[in-house]
Amino acid sequence: MQDFAKYTGIAFQMIATILAFTYLGYLFDCLVALAFPVGILLGVLIGVGSSLYLILKKF
Repeated sequence: MQDFAKYTGIAFQMIATILAFTYLGYLFDCLVALAFPVGILLGVLIGVGSSLYLILKKF
């Protein structure tokens, strides 16, 4: 049961990190108002990279 809670916490941490960076990218896109959503794209990529870094740093 401890493993289940551990991996569930990891999943929620990854989701929260990716969503936070995506939202920051969305705010950047609203501020700059470019034709292509560069901020959202960068936000997702940075969010995935940082969440993987945080998870791999624990192990």
